[in-house]
Amino acid sequence: MARPAQMIKKYAAGVDINAADILWALLCALLSSCGTGSFAPFGPAAICAGMLTGMGSRAFLGAVIGSAAAYRWAGLAHSLVFAALCLIWGGPMRKRRRDKPVLLISAGVLITPIFYIDSLDAAMTGLGQLSASLFFSAVFYRAAVALNRAHLGRGIGERDMTALFLTAGACCAAAAPYCMRGVSLGGILAAFTALILSGSVGIYAVACAAVAGAGAAIGGGSVAFAGAVVIGALSASALRKGKKMGVCCGFLGVCLVCAYFGDCELTHGIEATIATILYVMIPNKKLKQLADLFEMQEQEAERRLDSLKSRVKETAEVLDRVSSLFEASPESELELFAGRQLRCMSEAMVNIPDEGERRYTLFCGTAVRPKQGVREAGDSIAIRDTGKGKLVILSDGMGSGPVARRESQTAAGLAGDLMSIGVNELDALDCVNRLLMYKSEYDMYATIDAFTFDCESGMGRFLKLGAPPSYILRRGEVIELRAETLPIGIIKGAAPARQELELSEGDRIIMATDGVTDALGESMAERIAALYECKDPEKMAEELIALSSGEGKINDDMSVAVALVQKEKKDRKTDV
Repeated sequence: MARPAQMIKKYAAGVDINAADILWALLCALLSSCGTGSFAPFGPAAICAGMLTGMGSRAFLGAVIGSAAAYRWAGLAHSLVFAALCLIWGGPMRKRRRDKPVLLISAGVLITPIFYIDSLDAAMTGLGQLSASLFFSAVFYRAAVALNRAHLGRGIGERDMTALFLTAGACCAAAAPYCMRGVSLGGILAAFTALILSGSVGIYAVACAAVAGAGAAIGGGSVAFAGAVVIGALSASALRKGKKMGVCCGFLGVCLVCAYFGDCELTHGIEATIATILYVMIPNKKLKQLADLFEMQEQEAERRLDSLKSRVKETAEVLDRVSSLFEASPESELELFAGRQLRCMSEAMVNIPDEGERRYTLFCGTAVRPKQGVREAGDSIAIRDTGKGKLVILSDGMGSGPVARRESQTAAGLAGDLMSIGVNELDALDCVNRLLMYKSEYDMYATIDAFTFDCESGMGRFLKLGAPPSYILRRGEVIELRAETLPIGIIKGAAPARQELELSEGDRIIMATDGVTDALGESMAERIAALYECKDPEKMAEELIALSSGEGKINDDMSVAVALVQKEKKDRKTDV
């Protein structure tokens, strides 16, 4: 008995144990009474959540009484079989948590031949019972943990709020059938929940009001009143600065107007009035504590973010000092190179850009075809999100096959990774250039054709190292961007050619390796213009590859990247 007592104290700290027992059992009894004769998932779910939090015996007692009193025989059988499996497996207070959902599923499977084999509809009901009980066991468990965190003053996060919202909706659905002279307990509970959260979390209360109202409506309440509760929560949240009086007037005023002039019955106005009276009875100090719980989590997140920024800044300062030691008295060129790269990393960590408001986005499509007789192309394409925009890099390795592929992947992938984390473009390309020179056993080089796009300003920048021309297709006209430079991996200090221009919605940027530009020759711009009606970047890239290869022999690897400027939408990091 010592172990259950310890667990009860852990999850009901500071609360009278007898009162906690009664409240938990009543809640489980209420939840287990919801449903139909063959569909009542809340009871088994409440028992599972109770066992996970150390309150299994109280949950079991309440669920069994509630299920039997409401004639929820399937829910009762599910609860009994689940409790029996838990006892056989190792007791309801067994510390291992992952076995409880498995036993809950097993119990649902065992009762299937009794309740759910008459027809296809019955089988689907059984599947719904099993799925809903498993889902709500996780919801109720998370809600119980959230209440424990709230009692200990640790704050409530977004996942905790979601679990509490869903639990409130389940309670409203379970309480809706209990009426007196047309006044529903579920309606009162839905209105009371909306009022409390309107005064504590503001606009977030609308989401909870929608869930609670929907729960009450599912349990047999009025859909019109559920809508009135949502509008009332919105009004109360808007008048939240008026404190308790503003919240009450905003909520009750809307509900009474809907009850008198709308489709709601007058009894719904009574439900809203009762909920408002209960809300007024709550001491202001308790309401303030509840509001602080929701704000506490945001403050904790801000504190952690500030701490992380401070640690990043300290790390950057250390890297900067180490780079200074390398650069002050380098004994070799490699030490000087290492110092420069450390300094670049330090600057990138300090100058992390803010994303800002994106006005544009870049939809990218790619196509690659290896040289005839070769399985693997020597070209590589890297696409990265840079925080403020998008980066597209196309690299052509020397020759074809795996070796060329490795060189181009190193060039495109590493350059893309460095630029995407904020390293200066020239420093990133210099790093890749020197690494290719230092690490290659033979003379190896690769071209770099890079395009960066700022999604906030719409500015595009092209950087070329040994790459063929790029093209911009704008309103049927083709703009050619050409530069004569050496590839990377040949000489130290190779500098890219840079061009910058402003792009607009609908512009398409076409980048290709020399396998494509050599095959199409002087007709390249004409072929691109002919594809103006093709709005899909992926299809356009494939069409250019098909036009380049034709029916003849493919003498070189062919790669095309097409980027379409459109309104804001995010893409994922990809390598091709």
